[in-house]
Amino acid sequence: MVEEQSKKVSFEQILGGRMTTALVLLASIVVIPCFAPLGRLITRKAPETTGRENWEVGHSAQVNLTIITPDFRRLACSSDQRFGDNHCSYDSAGKAIQPPAEAPRDDNKKHILQPYRSTDKQLLLIPGLWAQPEVATRLHEEPFLGVPDKRLARFVVSCTLDFQEEWNNVRVRWNTSAQWSDQGKAMVAVPRNCKVVKIQP
Repeated sequence: MVEEQSKKVSFEQILGGRMTTALVLLASIVVIPCFAPLGRLITRKAPETTGRENWEVGHSAQVNLTIITPDFRRLACSSDQRFGDNHCSYDSAGKAIQPPAEAPRDDNKKHILQPYRSTDKQLLLIPGLWAQPEVATRLHEEPFLGVPDKRLARFVVSCTLDFQEEWNNVRVRWNTSAQWSDQGKAMVAVPRNCKVVKIQP
């Protein structure tokens, strides 16, 4: 009888120890990323961005942008201005601009201007960032619908930007539920050769 109780206690202790270890490991996976200063790490570790003072219409520069996959749906600008086929998702009155009937059903927003911040917090309006191959792959590999932000990783994209125009009185929205805000001036640029940057902690 004593031997059976001893075996029972021993088994319960082992099981309890394993359960505790599993719970600790699970907590570390779920909780630690939520409190890690990821934004500061990205800013510190990202390759150097060409300074804003060197951005000129008609010229190009290497610029690093910080994004997260839900930005594909969230980021928008409001303006009647356009260049070529590129335009904001909304006009100056905040009304959605409908695509032409012949437009592809889904081209990863190839001609839709969206607002982005560089790693040194400069504002840009860029079309077709999500149509760049490496960025499109990241969007495919890290779908965001139904996934909490804390489970998605912010990342850096390094692009050569061809500066087209500089717009005044730019109105942007950083989330679908946010209000429009006037952000002043923004450089409008077309991206090319965009690469997802691997940030080493």
